[in-house]
Amino acid sequence: MSCVSGTSALDGPVDVLVVSEEPGTGLGARVARLTSPDPRDIGEGPPVVKVRIGPGPVSLWAVSTSDADEEFDRFVMVGEAAGRWLWLVLRPASAMLLMRDEWILRDVAGIGAPPVEMSFGGPPPVW
Repeated sequence: MSCVSGTSALDGPVDVLVVSEEPGTGLGARVARLTSPDPRDIGEGPPVVKVRIGPGPVSLWAVSTSDADEEFDRFVMVGEAAGRWLWLVLRPASAMLLMRDEWILRDVAGIGAPPVEMSFGGPPPVW
């Protein structure tokens, strides 16, 4: 799981949470505040967006959050990459308009401890 926070001129504070997990784990669903550990009804129709991981694109579909907590303003997308679920949770939901097909994600699992040892600063996200 990784989170990037920043600001946009239209939305103010924006959080982008990325979760990559084995099926059945449920972390992505918990971050998105959904009840089921795995997404339902994805792959139907065209994807909302495609992101690039490594050599190829990964299709992401919108996940309905209508049955979940209505006070938690977010847009949730999920797809499958290398046998794992790839979740993107954007807060607020209007931040989805920032998504483009040129987004490139990198698998940092093989890097090891250096990312953990990086110093981070600034105030914590509002969520």
